[in-house]
Amino acid sequence: NAKPRQKNASIAKLLDAAYDWEYPDGLKGKIIAGHLRRAYELKSDLSQKTLFIGDSNMEQYYPRIDKLISENPGKFNSAIFIGNQGLRCYPMYTMFITDSEQCSSVKEDITHLANDKDVEAVVLIFSWVAYDHLIKDKTGYERLSQFISAISKSKRIYLILNMPDGEELNPKNMFTGSRLRTLDTKNTDKVVFDYKGFLDRHKIFRTELENLAIKNGAIVIDPIKYLCPENKCPV
Repeated sequence: NAKPRQKNASIAKLLDAAYDWEYPDGLKGKIIAGHLRRAYELKSDLSQKTLFIGDSNMEQYYPRIDKLISENPGKFNSAIFIGNQGLRCYPMYTMFITDSEQCSSVKEDITHLANDKDVEAVVLIFSWVAYDHLIKDKTGYERLSQFISAISKSKRIYLILNMPDGEELNPKNMFTGSRLRTLDTKNTDKVVFDYKGFLDRHKIFRTELENLAIKNGAIVIDPIKYLCPENKCPV
């Protein structure tokens, strides 16, 4: 049997991180929600629920929310997750742009869930690519505004801005050397998040998105303020 060329334990951890994904994709926790193909619930001891809506950026929050509910079931709301629906209305943000039957159905089912009496709060979490499309597309801008405004009249709605991004944060770019010879991991002081570059790249759409959300009654949360205190992101 051929042996792996690289056996560095640090490299193994980086590769694990690159492919780590704990969002459910089976029957566990799956709920019936109209015609949605992928709707999941984490139940706490509380009847109140928080509805999370979004794409893969939203799905990355699932393990943390699962941990909080598992450890403190009497403290946190139950959580419902409506993430990517496979090939049905993909990518998810297009439910605010297109009038296709599938996307209209997805948006209708999500709206019905959001208006459920037990849903106390709604959280929107999309990637910067999705937000950028919604800001630049007239229909997307108007329909996202309308959705937020309608929900905010009866319950709290949050919009989570995009996560830190950049090629320097890709686990695959944290190696030195060559796969044909010797690979090793970079020292942590050599992996520095370009905070200014991130803000420069996304400043315009983030400002417009924040204004849209606040104008229509949403509460805006910027994760970079928590992930990157003092303008530095620990790696």
